[in-house]
Amino acid sequence: MIVLINPWSTPSPKRPLPMSLLAIASLLEGEFDYEIVDGNLSPDPVAVVEAIAAAKALTAIGITVMPGPQLVHSVHVSRELKRRFPGVPIVWGGYFPSQHAEVCLRDSAVDFCVRGQGEQTFLLLMRALVGGGTPSEIEGLSFKSEGTIRQTAARPLAALDPLPDWPYHRV
Repeated sequence: MIVLINPWSTPSPKRPLPMSLLAIASLLEGEFDYEIVDGNLSPDPVAVVEAIAAAKALTAIGITVMPGPQLVHSVHVSRELKRRFPGVPIVWGGYFPSQHAEVCLRDSAVDFCVRGQGEQTFLLLMRALVGGGTPSEIEGLSFKSEGTIRQTAARPLAALDPLPDWPYHRV
């Protein structure tokens, strides 16, 4: 089970859709079992992940991260989940880790950062985690290896039209 988390980001009563997670989920659909946890709707995303983990083994936890309030919540949620599930990889993606992957990876709770347009990178990382592949061969990825932060080549931008429709039924 892959859990995709949209940490709390706004006090507005108008809850934004977790579009970045829907983009990632569109490529997972039909290949991987996943759940989207929206911190703008759920006051305790960690408890939601614990409930999911009680029913199914976790493969990875993906978290979308923007600067500002969402970053603060991302750090807290990641650290708490790493404490509770130390063997489950935590993957950050989005604007902040795309620009500041090294800073993000200095935190012991973050295992991977997807940089840039992340749909294909995240999908390939999930395939590597499940099938025993090598992260160093995946473009657009930063990660820790033997105490060193490694960064692969940037992934070229993909055309958006061929990407699958977003799974709105998941939110």
